[in-house]
Amino acid sequence: MIEFFDYEQRSQPNGILIKKYSLLMKIAQTYSQCLQCLISLKNMKDYTIAKVKANLLLNEFCVESPSELDLVGIANAKGAVINYAPLSGHMGRIYHDGKNAIIKVNSKVSDAGQRNFIISHELGHFLTDDISKHNCDSTDLLSYTSKNETENKANVFAAELLMNSKWFKEFTEKKIV
Repeated sequence: MIEFFDYEQRSQPNGILIKKYSLLMKIAQTYSQCLQCLISLKNMKDYTIAKVKANLLLNEFCVESPSELDLVGIANAKGAVINYAPLSGHMGRIYHDGKNAIIKVNSKVSDAGQRNFIISHELGHFLTDDISKHNCDSTDLLSYTSKNETENKANVFAAELLMNSKWFKEFTEKKIV
């Protein structure tokens, strides 16, 4: 950083140097705040972490409304491939190594909303769990009160991804004319 400022001092007036230094300090403060936030995530409950990770994913892909949400595109960009196949006794399944994943969705599921929830749920496993294989049946996908915390966390992630709290609040606050 000293070389940067030495070079800048030789080639530009002091006013520009001070502005660049101020900008760099703001960037460094923002970066520091982000790091502190990430470190504090370790101390939050799993559900909060799942919601935060869903929001970070939406921000990463600049998704600002439900109509902009491309689950298959996001999954592919994160290293997950989605396949549709008959699954005996399961609605969704995921295999992952932490970097890449195969998400299988039961081809017998015909409702697009249900398929989206299954994909989001399995993405939740991929982006929030260390476990490399999950088989999810309808009980796992329907309950937030299951004794299986891993499934509950994936449900919270999916719910936040599909119906983000901000979007939901905006939707419910709209006035009917």
